[in-house]
Amino acid sequence: CVNLNVFTRIFYKAALKNRVYLIFNTWRGCPAAVVRLWHTIDGPPLELCGEKQSSDKWQYLSEGNSMRISFVSADKSVGAQGFRAVWTEVTESTTCEQFRCKASNYCISNNLKCNRVNNCGHGDSSDEMSCIVEVPIDTFTLLGIALCVGAVLILGVCVWCHRKRRRRRRQLARLRRSTVGSSRRQLSTGGSSRRQHVCDELGERFASVDSV
Repeated sequence: CVNLNVFTRIFYKAALKNRVYLIFNTWRGCPAAVVRLWHTIDGPPLELCGEKQSSDKWQYLSEGNSMRISFVSADKSVGAQGFRAVWTEVTESTTCEQFRCKASNYCISNNLKCNRVNNCGHGDSSDEMSCIVEVPIDTFTLLGIALCVGAVLILGVCVWCHRKRRRRRRQLARLRRSTVGSSRRQLSTGGSSRRQHVCDELGERFASVDSV
């Protein structure tokens, strides 16, 4: 036997009394297990068992700020499927500083919005509407994306280095061609001046012979 006592905060903002709202999502078993629920102050417990259909409305609102749940099971039910229930602290008031459920008109905490749990009640999913769904990304997908980005970066660096090397080779080739051309011009100028100098010496010799 498992006993569970659920309590809410006695006072909420503006001294509003809180209540406990409980909804059973799934349930199986009647001969081997039963759930007893005390949601009233002095009333007898409710006994819940059997297979709950998706269209069944198993939800209860406490009269005060507490609710007691007792789960009784037989020895032969060990390992069998039990029940699943969600309890929510709600406030029924005209003013709500948190989140107001659209259909049930319950006032619940803003922290319960978009938590993938229906906290507004049966048939009211307003707390799970307009939520941004985060798509889970696999670790291998992230690793593949990182490898692709790394490969693209390495390829880009290689292409840049290759182009830079080709540009440097072209500049060196141009520099060599310009150096060879200037050397040739200097050689050509030096040879013509030497020939002119020899001709001047011969002319001076012939002039001295004529004078003798």
